[in-house]
Amino acid sequence: MAKTLSAKIRFGITGTYKNQLGSEAGDVSYPIDFEQVISIANGTSNGQADIFWGDKGRSISSGGNDDLDLFDGGTIDIGPGAGRDPLGFDLAVAKIVAVYVFNDATSAGNLILGAAASGEFTSIVGQSGDTIGPIKPGCGMLITNTAAAAFTVTDTSNHVLRVNANGGDCTYSIAVLARTA
Repeated sequence: MAKTLSAKIRFGITGTYKNQLGSEAGDVSYPIDFEQVISIANGTSNGQADIFWGDKGRSISSGGNDDLDLFDGGTIDIGPGAGRDPLGFDLAVAKIVAVYVFNDATSAGNLILGAAASGEFTSIVGQSGDTIGPIKPGCGMLITNTAAAAFTVTDTSNHVLRVNANGGDCTYSIAVLARTA
């Protein structure tokens, strides 16, 4: 059984910025069109990924943590069993290409990423103990590294992404594009 992956990562702000001057002068508007799309092909090199892992509606009580093992999934079960991707394949991540986190608008608190007690995934947060956030309710974060080096994952020493609920209960979604090599 073989699996393949193709994905698009979108960054952007689009819309219209308008000054309504009145009927005599006419409206002045400026189109907002800042969008980049990165196409991800199947594979383990630059601009590629061969693993997807994601989950919607994860819940964390205020002050609690959701420690995500990005290397092999650990005990996390998103449907087909602990340590498996959505298709049922065993997770074995070597590189992270993209991480998307969104704090639901219904959350009462903020999300803070990083600062896991053991095996902290420092590749995206910097040094041990560093954090990213707060990610407010109704807000999200997308971080990418589609280069050949990507974000390195190392079992036991650089693999746990801590998601902390700060100031209230949180419900969030996460998606990860990764590589086996």
